[in-house]
Amino acid sequence: MSVSDLLTNFKIKQSTLSNHLAILRKAKLVKCVVKGKLRIYSIEYGILSAFAKELDKFVGIGQIGIENEIKYRGEVK
Repeated sequence: MSVSDLLTNFKIKQSTLSNHLAILRKAKLVKCVVKGKLRIYSIEYGILSAFAKELDKFVGIGQIGIENEIKYRGEVK
């Protein structure tokens, strides 16, 4: 999604969203592809899924877990 598309889901300024996306990009939780003047962001589902799996060890979400939910949503484009 572009920053403009993402902004429709949040009540924050574009600069704030861009700063948050930069942090997520540095953490390798999102990737960014430049298309002309647009920056298209997408979630790095593999990394997010691995993080959820590790988090599950600490919070004990259980057999349902969010890892499978993340994998499922990653397949839906």
